[in-house]
Amino acid sequence: MIFTPGSKISLELVMQQLRKYKRCSGQSINSTKSYFLVNPKAEVEHISEIKIITGLRHIEFPTTYLRCPLYVGCKRICHFSDSVARIVRKTNEWQGKLLSIGGRAILIKHVLQSQPLHLLAAMVPPKTIFKQIEKYLARFYWGTTDGKQNYHWSSWANMCFSKEEGGIGLRRLTDVGLYFSMKR
Repeated sequence: MIFTPGSKISLELVMQQLRKYKRCSGQSINSTKSYFLVNPKAEVEHISEIKIITGLRHIEFPTTYLRCPLYVGCKRICHFSDSVARIVRKTNEWQGKLLSIGGRAILIKHVLQSQPLHLLAAMVPPKTIFKQIEKYLARFYWGTTDGKQNYHWSSWANMCFSKEEGGIGLRRLTDVGLYFSMKR
């Protein structure tokens, strides 16, 4: 990721450095995977000039970079829907498999709860996203019978207590988000 003011001079200097890098290393920028973003209020002429100088395509906000949403303005639930969808896909893949309660707990703890960690290290999503993810994790944990959700014998909050406190040692995503925000 390269940040630049977007002036013609700065863009030409960046492209000059990238050409030097290519000559020295033999590696080049993959223009099919690379793109540039500008302020949504940027003029069409300015965007065209950047396209000509860089040879890259222009995409608009919102988008994702390394699975983190890039957006302008307030954070919205729709910006984080990919994170929820990824977890739902995983739970749906595993739902039909014959897994014990302990096996499901291990998958939740070590696979599913680790997926949003990268996102939480970079930013704090809206609390609704945490609730949605935890809802799908609870559904996966308790399972389904004949296409219907099984009864949830304990709340997600109780399951997230440590084993010494009567839970199964899962982590609440709101707590993990809080830990990461303290780190920043």
